[in-house]
Amino acid sequence: MGQRKGVGSIKTFAGMPDRRRKRTAHGAYVELAALALHRQRLLHEYKSAQKRNVEIEEQLRKLERVSMTIQRLAESPDEPLLEALREESRLRNEPEQNPDAQERGVRAPGVREKEFVY
Repeated sequence: MGQRKGVGSIKTFAGMPDRRRKRTAHGAYVELAALALHRQRLLHEYKSAQKRNVEIEEQLRKLERVSMTIQRLAESPDEPLLEALREESRLRNEPEQNPDAQERGVRAPGVREKEFVY
């Protein structure tokens, strides 16, 4: 039988010389190309992060507007909502609905109800 050889005899890529590390003009150009690619990747990642940051800031502004609206509604619940409903009905040229009538179950004129049976 053959002799056993140590781990050092196993051929791997780690044992092969890295041409980028050689102190030659070719090695320097290969290293510069690798650095340029890495720079491009970082710039792309930076631009993507900036774009995402703008999107997040926009969402935060929307959330702030919604929270302010809800806060105003919580402080005076009936007035803004009723004013908004009245203004909306004026814009649609529809007759104004009485909110007290809806609570009592009285229908506004011209409104039909339909029950769905499943």
